[in-house]
Amino acid sequence: MQEYLRILLEIRGDFPAERKPNAGGHAKNFNKVETNTNLALRANERGRRGLKSLNVVGSKELSGTVDVFPSENYTHRHVVALSLSPGKSKILNPLVNNKTLLTRRGCEAFGARVEEENKGWVFEGKEDFAAPLDPLECDTSWQTVGMLMPMSLVAEGRCSFTGNSRMLRDSAVSLRRMLASKSIEVRGRGLPSIQGPALKGGQIRIRDADAYLASGLMLVSPRAESEVGINFTGGLKLSNSAIAMTLDTMRKLGIETEEVGKKGEVRIPAPQSYHPSEVTIEGSFLIGGLVLVAAAVSRSVVRVAGVNPNGLQPEVKLIEALRQFGASVRVGEDFVQIDARDAERGPMTMEAAESQLLFPASILASFSDKWSTFTDFPYGKGDLPHDLRMLIIELNKLGVEVVYEERNLYVKGGDLKPATLSSHADDFVSMACTCLALGIQDGLEIANIEYTSPYFMAFVELVRGLGADIEVQEGGPSREAESSSSSTE
Repeated sequence: MQEYLRILLEIRGDFPAERKPNAGGHAKNFNKVETNTNLALRANERGRRGLKSLNVVGSKELSGTVDVFPSENYTHRHVVALSLSPGKSKILNPLVNNKTLLTRRGCEAFGARVEEENKGWVFEGKEDFAAPLDPLECDTSWQTVGMLMPMSLVAEGRCSFTGNSRMLRDSAVSLRRMLASKSIEVRGRGLPSIQGPALKGGQIRIRDADAYLASGLMLVSPRAESEVGINFTGGLKLSNSAIAMTLDTMRKLGIETEEVGKKGEVRIPAPQSYHPSEVTIEGSFLIGGLVLVAAAVSRSVVRVAGVNPNGLQPEVKLIEALRQFGASVRVGEDFVQIDARDAERGPMTMEAAESQLLFPASILASFSDKWSTFTDFPYGKGDLPHDLRMLIIELNKLGVEVVYEERNLYVKGGDLKPATLSSHADDFVSMACTCLALGIQDGLEIANIEYTSPYFMAFVELVRGLGADIEVQEGGPSREAESSSSSTE
């Protein structure tokens, strides 16, 4: 657990009449400052004792500068790429949590050597991977399975996996469809296995794969026997930020790639080798965006440091959304500063094809009394990601209207009513609820936080360092918490 917490030592106008959503037609209404080691360890200790709720005092001005957590997406990608790189490399400022540790340990099981040194990870990669004797542990991490399953395609021997059985089977079936390969076995309800090496080269069509699995496949493609052409023919596009971040990682580490016309195809010559490198992981703009939103809704002046405002993380789009909200935003090479003391709280219009962007953006929209529009929304009511669905439930409790119509999501808030919110045992839902509470005059209570991880409590300490007044009420699970937890399983 101490290793898991090492990340924390450095402390992620109204509608025109013709467009207003309605109950008929195609509309669907979804309503019915850096912390330190001691703060991190206290957060972990609270988790062990059993948390019950947070009482958040709202409308208190925040101030200061904060360094946010490193990017989880970039940490996973660099762990895989540098494990494939012959020679010695180093990752500075990696995100250390249970998911990135699973990916790192999987790479070590394949034969890469990884040691800790000066708040970083030193890698000695290998040219030839061998399948480990023991199953690769993926737990419930889609990021980890998306990295390790493709790695088994370039390892000698049969790899097996353990973790959430549905996640593993879905990923293996998707990978088998892409490769049309019999080397990937999925038998009934059993856990999948992959006989490698099985990545020969040629054309691969990405239809139904998630972005993690597609990214993992791209990362190992330089180790194929011949050139790999990856065609994005389904809902996942080459322009997706997760794919763009993967290409960015590969190119910076010396891999040659070519995007072909407007076909949604990328060609990766093979075989190639990643260059041994020393890289620093940039800050998470999802965490940084949530901090900026907390400052916006509490009419505060805050600087978020250690982020890349010109980078590829999708939450970078929040900079323009904050300006539409009426805040003054100043951007530097590695920071974003917001002054929201005189923000008019106007509506925003922004593209939101990637669901994680909606966590900070929908909180911001909840404080405008006019409709905000999120275009290219890829989900309907029946296929919302679980965490986003839970966030919408909490927004509805406060009187926020959320409506879907013709691939657009509309959010309208304004005069928010008091309510007790639930964490739904999800860290990002809990972070979003905390930001909501900071902007509400009387604040509110967030229940069920005994079910969140120390990662959420570190975020609480992050905003506390900026002056947020948050009281932890300790105790066993309440009846409400138990009921809410059961309803979300």
